[in-house]
Amino acid sequence: GGTVSILDAELLQDVTFLTGGYPAPYINRTSSVLQVTQREGNRQQFGGWATLGFAGAGAILEGPIQSGKGSWIVSARRSFLDLFTEDIGFGGVPVLYTLNAKAVYDLTPRDRMWVVNLSGKDNIRLGYQDDVEPEDELSTLDIRYAGWRTATGFNWQRLFGARGVGLLGVTHSEAKVGQRVKDLAADGVPPTGPADDAIASSPTVYFEDSREGETTVKYDLTYTFPFVDKVQAGGSFKVFRIDYV
Repeated sequence: GGTVSILDAELLQDVTFLTGGYPAPYINRTSSVLQVTQREGNRQQFGGWATLGFAGAGAILEGPIQSGKGSWIVSARRSFLDLFTEDIGFGGVPVLYTLNAKAVYDLTPRDRMWVVNLSGKDNIRLGYQDDVEPEDELSTLDIRYAGWRTATGFNWQRLFGARGVGLLGVTHSEAKVGQRVKDLAADGVPPTGPADDAIASSPTVYFEDSREGETTVKYDLTYTFPFVDKVQAGGSFKVFRIDYV
């Protein structure tokens, strides 16, 4: 939800869209694959800047780790349309917070580790309020939504000479959605008076408080043989947690 993407374009290094002929790590995909690579932070010096756009504002900070053996970068943003208006055409304004972060560290000339996180939180309220006109399409409802999602990945890459590379990845993603809808005209009479009083005395006609989580451990090995070209192999183990209410 919200008015800006959970991904900050300033942190993107490369984006590849695959529509078919997937490599071994994506053999179980049935439609398409979007590969997104975040760039590293500055390994030489600390820096940062503010970002400002039509739909949101934020800041980016980056810097080195242990004299250039690694780096980190963080982006935090917030949409701000709600600061200027309470309605962008359908009775409310979504509010979105996002966080993108990446840290990289070179353990040895052959070993590199990195951690990536993408997180977002958004909410919106639609329906009857003190300044809503009675003829408004949503004037008899109170609709509230709040959700968040986060994904974190830890990766360890090791080079095997000049021909092979192994990649161990541990990822965890979590998402939660909460929604509530109240019918303020359930008794056949449109709501009047203070919005808080009308909402408090109205019945709930829809409610959701659901949560999903997934943890994956996988290992991919890529090796180039003479006269055979590239060979890829790997395996993964997944654990799912689902709680629908």
